[in-house]
Amino acid sequence: MKFRTEIRPVRPPFLINGKDKIFTAGSCFARHIGNYLQDRFLNIRVNPFGTLFNPHSVLNLLLRTAENRPFTEHDIFFDRNQWKSFELYSVFNRSRKDDFLEEINGMIRSNALFLNQTSIMIITYGTARVFVEKSSGKIVANCHKIPADRFEKRMLTTDEILDFTEKIYHTGKHFNSEMKFIFSVSPVRYLQDGMPANSLSKARLLDAVISFSSRHPSDTYYFPAYEIFIDDLRDYRFYDTDMIHPGAQGVAYVTEIFSDLFFDNEGKQMLREAEELHKMSNHKIFDPTAPEAKAFSEKLLRKRNELKNKYPGLNL
Repeated sequence: MKFRTEIRPVRPPFLINGKDKIFTAGSCFARHIGNYLQDRFLNIRVNPFGTLFNPHSVLNLLLRTAENRPFTEHDIFFDRNQWKSFELYSVFNRSRKDDFLEEINGMIRSNALFLNQTSIMIITYGTARVFVEKSSGKIVANCHKIPADRFEKRMLTTDEILDFTEKIYHTGKHFNSEMKFIFSVSPVRYLQDGMPANSLSKARLLDAVISFSSRHPSDTYYFPAYEIFIDDLRDYRFYDTDMIHPGAQGVAYVTEIFSDLFFDNEGKQMLREAEELHKMSNHKIFDPTAPEAKAFSEKLLRKRNELKNKYPGLNL
């Protein structure tokens, strides 16, 4: 007897190996996948733009990076003792304007250099709901707790999401014509406007990214993270205590399916060995002067050098 619908996604048209450089962008679920790969020492840049919930905000920062458009004082504002930008997540907020501009423009330059060598881009959309600043008419990435009457709230259409996705694809190809793309829709539930609005939002995102991936079957792939949570796991125990964000057990299950899909047998062996090194690296030594501590440090160094020689592409 079967008591759940196990999702077994179709094989992607490309794989990931230890030499790939990977860039993730989008919602916090892109960060989950990115952290999983980063912990196994793949050469990856995990959500360097910060958490971006909607497709337009992902596109906006990729275009800014591709066009080498630095942030200026006209792109930022001062509120509650911090400099902020409607294009960026709150993690970038700073108390000094010069520090803010220096850091975010350094981030843009650094991302451009990395994207020139990126072979895999992982994009996760969170919501089709967007906030538009009334004075500028621009979609914002984050409202930064500015009064709600300064914004208009609306839902992106499927055609708009398709257009943004097409532009993300071509912007990625601007950096590297051989770049491959993995798209997914986040299982995070956006319930501020109620369950029907969340369902409509996810439906539009799904319609757009699945349609887009079918148009580019050789270098794009839709990874069904949303469906795995909603139809396979299908239980609130796989969410965090807020019943909104995925929990650790659910994330582990999804990343297991992800690694099974995108790595061949040699790649899976690489992941296992890298995970072992990661666990060893995080081992706490309470007495570094003890003989056992010295022996463990030597063992760790040998393991690291062994992996470096065996898998030269890993970020060791």
